Amino acid sequence: MGADIHGPGDGFVESPLEVAASREDADMVKLFLRWPIDPGTCRKALDIASKNGHYRATRLLFEAHVYPIVNLKGLLLNSIQGGNLPLTEYLLDQGPRYSIDEDLVDLVNWIMDNFEGIQHGYEVLELVLSMGDGILNGKSIESAIKRGLIREVELMR
Repeated sequence: MGADIHGPGDGFVESPLEVAASREDADMVKLFLRWPIDPGTCRKALDIASKNGHYRATRLLFEAHVYPIVNLKGLLLNSIQGGNLPLTEYLLDQGPRYSIDEDLVDLVNWIMDNFEGIQHGYEVLELVLSMGDGILNGKSIESAIKRGLIREVELMR
């Protein structure tokens, strides 16, 4: 049923979807998503695409809705560490609609602690803080205020 291909013996060969995602071949990703694909294969392909910073492939896989998004924090961390600002912005915009991930609070706090050391750190921090109640909760907003990253006055706008 799935698109997994197994080689001789117990060796595993990447699925065609994973290969297409790793090469950011958006046309092939779109084609493979037309057929029934094992959810595990989709998760692997999404992880591969986000680690490689492939915006188009990640977006197609994310929007396919053939599986629940179970590791939004990991996808965001991949895009942040890879310095892919458009992908990070997209995942931040879409994530709260498709995933309820309590670990996002930890990710927000990690960004606030490390924004100076990550590529596009200030931009990523600004994106996260602009999410308001989409990702931030009272704990992370309070933490941002204590760190001097935002002022309470800015929250009232």
